[in-house]
Amino acid sequence: MTRQPGTPTDTLGARVRALRDERGMTQEQLATRLGHDQTFVSRLELGKNTVTFDELGEIAAVFEMSVVDLLERE
Repeated sequence: MTRQPGTPTDTLGARVRALRDERGMTQEQLATRLGHDQTFVSRLELGKNTVTFDELGEIAAVFEMSVVDLLERE
C-alpha cells in the first residue's frame, strides 16, 4: 500500500521541520533533546516515522508548546 502525500504523518513532519528551522536547530540537536538519533528526526520530518503519544508530548515540550498547538495546521 502506497501512502498518499498530505497524511497526518506528513503534516506533522512538515510542522516539526518548520519549527526546528524557525528555532535554528539542526536535526541532530533536536534528536539529542528527544533522546533519539538524527535518523529518527529525519524520518519524522519526511513522514516516514510515526510517533507515540508520549513522543508527541516530548516534541511539543522541546518547542515549548502544547500538543494541540503542535498539531494545529497553519
